[in-house]
Amino acid sequence: MTQKAIESLSFETAMQELEQIVRQLEEGRVPLQEAVSAYSRGAALKTHCEGLLKIARTTIEEKEKKAIKILFEAREK
Repeated sequence: MTQKAIESLSFETAMQELEQIVRQLEEGRVPLQEAVSAYSRGAALKTHCEGLLKIARTTIEEKEKKAIKILFEAREK
């Protein structure tokens, strides 16, 4: 995968690249210097994915709160 800016990657694309990096490192197919660079990119991809998951979790929690509020308001009527 090209060295795209991590911030522009979707969750799915970032996870796919991270999985590819992990496979390469586990198989030992990468020279040391490339492995160090791949590890650094992998760490950044992991952080990016965690941030996207946190945003998704917050969005879902907000929607759940709104739905619960609507249900309680409907019961009060």
